[in-house]
Amino acid sequence: MKLNWYLQKNGKEIEIKEVEKKVKEELKNEGYKTKDVQDVKIYFNADEGIAYYTALFTEMKSKSGKIVLF
Repeated sequence: MKLNWYLQKNGKEIEIKEVEKKVKEELKNEGYKTKDVQDVKIYFNADEGIAYYTALFTEMKSKSGKIVLF
């Protein structure tokens, strides 16, 4: 069984996988490597239409950012 999760706001929608992809792209563009990422938490603020994230790296560093979705 395949599950697809979507975020919706004001008639617009985005698939959760797309949000994950955008966060990964942003981290990659900033020079972080996937193998160095230990954990990523993504929080969606429906009022703002923004996904905030915090990435924790293996060397115990962290980075926070946001992705505008709508």
